[in-house]
Amino acid sequence: MPKTYVERDLIIEKPQTEVYETVHAFQKWPDWSPWLVVEPDCKLTFAPDGDSYSWEGEKIGVGSIHRVHEKKPEEMQYELRMLKPWKSTSSVAMYFSEEEGGTRVKWTMDSSLPLPMFWMKTMMECMIGMDYQRGLMRLKDLCEKGTVPSQSVITESVTFEGVTGIGLKTLCAMDQVGPRMQEDFGKLHQLMEEKDLQPTSPPFAIYNPKKMGKGQCAYTVGIPVAEIPEGLAEEYETVTIPGGDCFAIDHSGPYRHLGDAWALGMTYSRKKLFPADKRCDPFEVYLTDPRETPEDEQQTRLYFPRKG
Repeated sequence: MPKTYVERDLIIEKPQTEVYETVHAFQKWPDWSPWLVVEPDCKLTFAPDGDSYSWEGEKIGVGSIHRVHEKKPEEMQYELRMLKPWKSTSSVAMYFSEEEGGTRVKWTMDSSLPLPMFWMKTMMECMIGMDYQRGLMRLKDLCEKGTVPSQSVITESVTFEGVTGIGLKTLCAMDQVGPRMQEDFGKLHQLMEEKDLQPTSPPFAIYNPKKMGKGQCAYTVGIPVAEIPEGLAEEYETVTIPGGDCFAIDHSGPYRHLGDAWALGMTYSRKKLFPADKRCDPFEVYLTDPRETPEDEQQTRLYFPRKG
């Protein structure tokens, strides 16, 4: 069967023992798990000895995780068993090492796919890697702040009015999306000042989901304007998002946690819990200005076009 391997790490600005104990307590996993944000009301069962827990959900499947070895405060080894959507057994590990200013947490997974699914190897490694990165960022906030400032609320159907604006298109590695997008919006804001343009509605970013399975992100950022000025450099383009009915998710919190809302939306799309219009890419609209709004109070709305 096709072997898969995933590894992600992150530095948490807390002592090694404190981070280790947070991860050790399975009862705390719902606070930082990257999967339970998709289905927070799924059934959870914690073993009396504290060494395992299981879940049963309609969206995230059915499975269990059991701690099989630990070396305090350096590492924990787990056996992960999935029963649905398909049966599999994986070896999962968490490693903790002291770093200047905190603790480096490394999260790994050794697994395999059913033979007929060999073609999904790259996509699965990418998707699980994104989940791991989301989980580590949530764990970091939980350890450092005592809470995870990320909340996603679904609105089944909203009408998007449609916009036209000036945009920049980018293709980059997934781990470069944040800095690249910040750079692109910096260029757009500078252009707006140079041309003395005023936005007609909040900025947006459109994503091409097909690239994500290859570890890349293809996106277009834009700022809506009343009229496209003449004489723009070639890197800028006119971008139009048509109006229509959309499945929407409102996200509150820092942009670094927007992946929680996207995981929720993509899960609903894959499960066909709303009639997605595959001809139109999903997009996000930034309802607050990060230059003026504290990150924990930032508001973003994700739109997934629905079939008419």
